[in-house]
Amino acid sequence: MKKEKKQNIVPLKDLNLTDRFLFDEVLEDRDTYQDILSIIFGKDISLLDQPQTEKELRVSPLLRSIRMDVFVMSEEQSIYNTEMQDTRKADLAKRSRYYQSLIDTGLLEPGVPNYNFLNQSFVIIIMTFDLFGYGKYVYTFENRCKEVPECSLGDGAVKIFINTKGKNADEVSEELIEFLKYVEHSTNETANQAKSERVRRVHDRVCKVKVNEEVGVKYMQAWEEKYYEREEGREEGREEGREEGRIEGREEGRIKTLVSLVCKKLAKGMKAAAIADMLEEEEDVIQEICDAAKQYAPDYDIESITEELLLAIQDIAPHQYRNEYAPGHPGDKSAILFYNGRKIMLKKEENHIVFPSYREIMKCKDEDFSQMEYIYLFSIDRQDFYLGENAFFEGVPGYAWEDIQIYRNALPKYLGFAAVTGWQLYRWYDSRKFCGRCGSKLVKDKKERMLFCPECGCMEYPKICPAVIVGVTDGNRILMSKYAGREYKKYALLAGFAEIGETLEDTVRREVMEEVGLKVKNITYYKSQPWSFSDTLLVGFFCELDGEDKVVLDEDELSLAEWFEREEIPVEYEDCSLTNEMMMAFKMSRI
Repeated sequence: MKKEKKQNIVPLKDLNLTDRFLFDEVLEDRDTYQDILSIIFGKDISLLDQPQTEKELRVSPLLRSIRMDVFVMSEEQSIYNTEMQDTRKADLAKRSRYYQSLIDTGLLEPGVPNYNFLNQSFVIIIMTFDLFGYGKYVYTFENRCKEVPECSLGDGAVKIFINTKGKNADEVSEELIEFLKYVEHSTNETANQAKSERVRRVHDRVCKVKVNEEVGVKYMQAWEEKYYEREEGREEGREEGREEGRIEGREEGRIKTLVSLVCKKLAKGMKAAAIADMLEEEEDVIQEICDAAKQYAPDYDIESITEELLLAIQDIAPHQYRNEYAPGHPGDKSAILFYNGRKIMLKKEENHIVFPSYREIMKCKDEDFSQMEYIYLFSIDRQDFYLGENAFFEGVPGYAWEDIQIYRNALPKYLGFAAVTGWQLYRWYDSRKFCGRCGSKLVKDKKERMLFCPECGCMEYPKICPAVIVGVTDGNRILMSKYAGREYKKYALLAGFAEIGETLEDTVRREVMEEVGLKVKNITYYKSQPWSFSDTLLVGFFCELDGEDKVVLDEDELSLAEWFEREEIPVEYEDCSLTNEMMMAFKMSRI
């Protein structure tokens, strides 16, 4: 079993202010925090006390505590809590509410008769992404009346979300823009380009922190503690720190970590259900890892298992798929595929799927089989696959009808691919019995996979619809969408079918413009995939945004479309679709 490499530490000198450790150390200096607050609010702010970093607030041992990055009170008695957030979290808005509520619990001493003594409080979250998607540098929230928007509650509670990726430069100060640029690129070059004296003073403080020997030791200790927490999480699964260890890092590492955990439990004789319960994972996910280990790496080689799990549905190597049309009679070992609508006939043996063979069928005396027609489909390795056709056929003894979606967890994978590919051909044959021109019965050609009409000569070939999958990128961001009016509710990329008379590159430009109103450039081919569920040949492209990034949504096609930073993509690995592979490739910096 191969050992995972220890994650390399980023040197203190290379950190930007987006790093929470450096952020806290820099803002612990009173003058520096004053400068940053003055930049944010566009006015001089003087602080009463020394800032507190990593300040913990807890009102009850039974309730969740909070740990604030930097907390301070100004000479005007206002409270400022400033947080650095470089990872997109779905709960940020409600987190700001919880922080503000806990801050308020410590502002009034017992016996104070009037709530007007509550200090004005500001919760400030500096983000390296646009949480709300409106392109603003600053989003300020106060409590206002819904019916009378100009009527403010005046409770003194303010939440400010600051976005380093803002676009409205004409609505904020140049100094704020310079500071936010410095937050992401805390270097001498960025500081020297800034006109703001405050930004340069912040840089001076950053430089002092980075060369401070005591801070360097503290940084190493903090990093090691965090590293060993993750390692403990990987080893123990349910123990404290597991979730942090799983979430951090790239998705491929997360999958490999899960595979490693499962293999350790398998080696101890545990079953998939027990492992899933211990690791708090879906049982079918754990079962797939167990099956892959048994089939491809009984010695629990983590690299081999992970590689197998990351394959798309058509990636069946070392097995070889051959689709040359070679009509003939099935042999004893030929696999016969029977379909009925969305169902396929098979049986499961220790989680592996098995199709009936021609030899098994010939042993049956049922007259249903005597009238069976067998159509050659394709071969994988040396095994031929045939389609069994009989309108009155009910089934093969020992086999059962299963939904075609079984391919998602089917092992071995090449048989799952055979099942779904055969289903595409079954649907084509089933819907092309008569000529669309004259109504005569179509006849199967003997030389190629084609149906022809003996009366008028019309020819029909298998239906293949070319379509594009489009990853629209803007630097470190990618545009992701959700379909409107479909059962599938997960994030996807833009997609659409090619129209007559256009190239696939033209299809990319047209679909992006129609669905989100954006122009694109530098269209680059990524990969293709047969998608038998919709008779489609999917062709994946990445392209770059050309101009404004404001989305104009086609609400008939999409329910939403939004930009995500590479590290914030809310998608996890799935093993079959090109769309998922493209999103994961961008997330893991392969693109």
